[in-house]
Amino acid sequence: MHRIVVLGFLVLAVGCAPLKYPAATWQRAQQQRLTQGIVQLEWDGSLFPAVSERAQELAGTYGGIPPSYTVGESVGVYPWGENGVLCELVGKQPTWGADDTIAGLWMSNDQGRTCILGAEYHHAAIAAYVGPDGSVYEVMWITN
Repeated sequence: MHRIVVLGFLVLAVGCAPLKYPAATWQRAQQQRLTQGIVQLEWDGSLFPAVSERAQELAGTYGGIPPSYTVGESVGVYPWGENGVLCELVGKQPTWGADDTIAGLWMSNDQGRTCILGAEYHHAAIAAYVGPDGSVYEVMWITN
């Protein structure tokens, strides 16, 4: 069973992954934007159901086999809506031990850093689920 928790303005699915993972990633992305003088991202609750479903899918909780991601490896940029753009950041953290490995690796990836620090992006949602292999799978969508 999954619960939805409201943490300030940030809504996260918990029960399958510890709340600290997506919260740490969100905070690190916001801090990076703040440090660069870029307006912080707004939480977009309308994105959350889809990003949550995507994280579940990648974690293999729909019965599929999780892909063999390296931590922070996957970043994609796609058309979104009429004139929008969606950055999808996907990461796999092998254990529950480290706190913010995925955020750090997204920032060390050129495309990930461009998405997180893009001043043209204003809205985001993030979700995390634990796969059958015990790894935490995080997905963050950032849009304009």
